[in-house]
Amino acid sequence: MSIAFAALALIVANAATLPAQLANVKPGDTIALYGQFPRITLPKRNFSPSITIDARNARVAGVTMIDVGGVNWLGGTVTARFGPDAVAMASYGFGLTRAQRIRIEGTRITDANRGVVVSASNDVVMSKLAIVDVSVDGVNVASSHKVTLEYSQIGPLKPPFEAPNGSGPIHQDGFQTWNGCTWLRIIGNVVEGNMHGITDFGNSTTAWNIGTVIEGNHVKVYNTHGITVSMTSGAIVRNNIIDSGLRPGRTQRTVLRILPDTLACGNTVADFPTGTGTMAC
Repeated sequence: MSIAFAALALIVANAATLPAQLANVKPGDTIALYGQFPRITLPKRNFSPSITIDARNARVAGVTMIDVGGVNWLGGTVTARFGPDAVAMASYGFGLTRAQRIRIEGTRITDANRGVVVSASNDVVMSKLAIVDVSVDGVNVASSHKVTLEYSQIGPLKPPFEAPNGSGPIHQDGFQTWNGCTWLRIIGNVVEGNMHGITDFGNSTTAWNIGTVIEGNHVKVYNTHGITVSMTSGAIVRNNIIDSGLRPGRTQRTVLRILPDTLACGNTVADFPTGTGTMAC
């Protein structure tokens, strides 16, 4: 069903009708999803003005955006495949590659290997997400620019599974970034559980990250990296809280690690209350 309004459209979709509706969607249209959906792949188009996918009444088995521009995704529950045999895009709640002008807001992401994976993309905002019970990482960002994660919850995660290569349990992170990202903003999030927290890694042999801002987050994790900035130029890390996970028999401390050119102040670090970055701003 399509309702015309001001040359735009509100399109109501179910799993059977959505493929044809996506093929014909026009810039500025809204598609309202109802019911259960298999993995949704957005068309390889650049929409201006952006289209809106209203998923507040839907449960979707993953979302793929490759070579897509101009999409607002609102609400809903998103899942994907998970476990040691679930690989690459099929195991991501949202998988973005070469995407631009994307906003994902108010969505619950669960039962996936990774919540959101952003690669080689620009101008992406993730806001008010709940990423819980995923198996590997909450959010991964690589080789991307102007990416924001704000006011979201990451964790608790599923217990780590054994890596397929026999190296032991997989390494779990709340938020991890690498490979020459610029102008990332990680603002006002809660990261909690048996994992590392927020880790900002560049690439030692190719491109460092530039200008990351990590501000106002509450990180309560069991593992060593509370907030770590490495191979990153000109980062700002301020007014974050890093609590220690309350695991019985815990032997490692949860730390704030920064570089000499990082502006770090106002951070509360439970295991190192007078350490680097804890002075007032």
